[in-house]
Amino acid sequence: MGLYLSIRYPPHHSTQATLGIKASLLTGWRYVWQRPILVETIALGGLLNVMYAAFKLVLPYDVQHIYGGQSARYSYLLIAMAVGGILGGLRLTLAKRLPRHQQNYGDLGLLAGMLLLAGAFPNYWMLLGSSVVIGFCYTCFDIRALTITQELTDPAYLGRMFGLLFLAMDAFQPLGSFIFGFVTDELGNATLLLVGSCFLIGLVGIYQGYQRLARRSR
Repeated sequence: MGLYLSIRYPPHHSTQATLGIKASLLTGWRYVWQRPILVETIALGGLLNVMYAAFKLVLPYDVQHIYGGQSARYSYLLIAMAVGGILGGLRLTLAKRLPRHQQNYGDLGLLAGMLLLAGAFPNYWMLLGSSVVIGFCYTCFDIRALTITQELTDPAYLGRMFGLLFLAMDAFQPLGSFIFGFVTDELGNATLLLVGSCFLIGLVGIYQGYQRLARRSR
């Protein structure tokens, strides 16, 4: 501790003007809009987190109303999601190739498929296995999105780009919780069918939007 305190650090006075929050977000968005892959990543992050919030709402409902209300069963579902997340992290850590944005559609398509299976077959073991895969796919996208963003963004815009990405990924979760909280009370486990279907439709829409932006930027 004494050595750290003894280090002398000369203060650096920057003459560069700092941007306000509004100006920072606007310049960052203009920069992002010229790069279709970054727009695609932000849109996928927002969509994923809305659907992920909905999935997490259904889990306690199912345990309470279908699987006897045993708290241990809910804990196992959370553990399964965490295990899937660890496996997803290991997958990308051990990968020798740089991540590609096309891989997001494979992982998120698999995630949507597992939501549909869990909704169509209200079985605890199916839900437990789906939780592992969903945690796996969520983590794979999360890490890949950060990596792609860092590789494609100029250092001068990196802070603003991450700000927009985190805004998309975090700001829409409450929206998903609010909407699907009411839906779950009405549909129960079948909410997962709706979530999976909306997810697939959203993926198709984002992919088509990316293709149009990519053609315009050429």
